[in-house]
Amino acid sequence: MSTYREDFGSLQNSVITKAGVRPTTESQPDQKLLEYIYTTPCAAWDTGAEFTLIAPDVVEALQLKPSHKGQIFGIGGDQEVNIYVVDIVLPCGHVIHDMQVFCSDMDDYEILIGMDIISQLDFVLTSADDTTVLQYRIPSEGGVELK
Repeated sequence: MSTYREDFGSLQNSVITKAGVRPTTESQPDQKLLEYIYTTPCAAWDTGAEFTLIAPDVVEALQLKPSHKGQIFGIGGDQEVNIYVVDIVLPCGHVIHDMQVFCSDMDDYEILIGMDIISQLDFVLTSADDTTVLQYRIPSEGGVELK
């Protein structure tokens, strides 16, 4: 089991952490598995997003090849985009292998972590004492009790 806790020190209107993306051996069999970790902040956690997204500069930096195309539906409308198979490295160091992620332009982030990943975690966000705290554990054990 891996756990993570981040105390942001103040109330936040978005949750941004470090995260990483790396090619999988299946998607890039002839390339070394170089871990591509971003500087903070880079990854937004979005419970309103069904899928995880990566920005075009991530695709370019890792020289990823698309596995297929898919549709994303957002505020800006429907869009057909490339889908890539990658490993996602969470802030605790846990690697989620062979994730299908959509590529889309994002103004402020290089990774948007969606419910396809968040649903694998016990995920808690609190905002007591004028500070936002993110905590999660993977794999999920369920039964998070709030007193």
